[in-house]
Amino acid sequence: MTRFTGFQRAARRALATFVFATTGQLIGLPLLDMDVEAWKPVAAAGLGALVNLAYRWAEPIVRADNPVDVKG
Repeated sequence: MTRFTGFQRAARRALATFVFATTGQLIGLPLLDMDVEAWKPVAAAGLGALVNLAYRWAEPIVRADNPVDVKG
């Protein structure tokens, strides 16, 4: 399981980003007037979290002096 430790950490951070961003969007929108349009920013926050996940997963490789030698 140590092979996926970096990914698991990045996934937890991305999930936290998604939860906080989604909660912020839902609290900010009118609670009684939720229609399909209201869910578009929530979906956008989820996509942002996925981009964050990809970046955090790749971060050790991007920062390495010799990316070929990085073991994850």
